[in-house]
Amino acid sequence: MPADPHSNQIEVINSDSSSSDEEEENSFFDMKFVPDLIKAVRHTLVLEEQDQTDTGVFFARKKKHVFPVHKEVQDVISAEWQRMSRKVPVEAKMEKLYPFPPESQEIWSNPPTVDAPVARLSRKTALPIDDVSALKQPMERRMETELKKLYMMTGAMLRPAVSLVSVIKALSMWIEDLVQRTREGEPREKILAALEDLRLATSFCLGAAGDLTRLSARSMASSVVARRALWLKYWFADTASKNALCRLPFEGKMLFGKALEDIISKSSGGKSTFLPQAPRRFKDPPKRQSDRYFSKKKDDFKAYRPGRETFRSSSWKTGQSGFFRGGKAKAPRSPKSQQKSQ
Repeated sequence: MPADPHSNQIEVINSDSSSSDEEEENSFFDMKFVPDLIKAVRHTLVLEEQDQTDTGVFFARKKKHVFPVHKEVQDVISAEWQRMSRKVPVEAKMEKLYPFPPESQEIWSNPPTVDAPVARLSRKTALPIDDVSALKQPMERRMETELKKLYMMTGAMLRPAVSLVSVIKALSMWIEDLVQRTREGEPREKILAALEDLRLATSFCLGAAGDLTRLSARSMASSVVARRALWLKYWFADTASKNALCRLPFEGKMLFGKALEDIISKSSGGKSTFLPQAPRRFKDPPKRQSDRYFSKKKDDFKAYRPGRETFRSSSWKTGQSGFFRGGKAKAPRSPKSQQKSQ
């Protein structure tokens, strides 16, 4: 029996829509301990405890325990959103902090190349070129550039993320070993040496978490720029103005935000809330051979004036003026006259 061509697609869709119960089973941490962990973290960091209940109209609704967003962390995110055209992190720094095998670095650092059959779809180039120059519109090239940067920054995020998996796994094993050695009466000096290893590992985890936060905010900025370029594609304006709007600082919630409102108000003198539109230029379609023929005939009819002899160089009256003037036509020559002439 032939396989159903839609069976694979259905399986993929079903696998993506997993239930919350399956997510809880696949979690590395028991979710019922999350509220206690958050309370312990907030208590250790000397953070104020939020109100646990919310007085509603009919029922008292219990609030969830949430992790704090430190001011330093929020400042890092805001700083990345202020500069929307940041470059990908320096590769040398990432290689020193988070070294990985060359084959993994190659995939994470380089965006995928466009396949030749797809690259040939571009009508601007005769040969398949995997470059932004193959795209027609400036905003399409801007989207391609930002999406490539987004891929590279996400690949840079994999470095600290994958490193944290190994380091934290080792940390858990070190702690278990330290507990066992403490129970067995290990000398104090060895216990302190083991604790120093734990301290260094936790410092690495803290730095990696900071890099993850910074790269995540930068990736969000690149996605915002790509979406801005997508929507500004339909704005009739020059490319420099579109790129200027793409580089506006991101404040959250709105794609452009208050900065766009200020620009519109300044450009229109406060009289409009819409972006100014440049006049559209409609190009004439290329003429076909038949169109050129009928266009020439049309010009000839426009040049015609009744009663004018100069309408055409070869008029229908040419060669027949004697007939209309009453002139006699010559009689055909007889055979005898033809013999005499010979």
